[in-house]
Amino acid sequence: MFSKKNIIIILIFIVALLIGVWLIFFKNSKSNVADVDTEAQTRQAELNVLNQAMAEARKTDADQDGLSNEEEAKLGTDPNTGDSDHDGILDYDEINLYKSDPLKADTDGDGLKDGYEVLRGYSPTGSGKLEKNIY
Repeated sequence: MFSKKNIIIILIFIVALLIGVWLIFFKNSKSNVADVDTEAQTRQAELNVLNQAMAEARKTDADQDGLSNEEEAKLGTDPNTGDSDHDGILDYDEINLYKSDPLKADTDGDGLKDGYEVLRGYSPTGSGKLEKNIY
């Protein structure tokens, strides 16, 4: 049925096929593991740089609200709390965006917290709507 020559050709084909399968699945899997390890090391290095930068930033702005500790000392706001009056607006935003008082939860005294008013599009410093595109 099969000649000796055909059997040898079939065996060579099977061996070549097995070697190809081995190269595709096992050889590449090792390089993929190496790629994953390298990628993980790169991400860890990036996280280390980010963590170091955050630690440095906290030295000058402990609560990360955008106001330096020095500015907070001058304003009387809490350098360890981003929202000193707990009205829902960061101290930086109260001063620089809304011109409201970061030490009073209800700057205009209308009975509504500044954050509540801003979320609904109203000015925290008096009657009326906020300007569009405040950011």
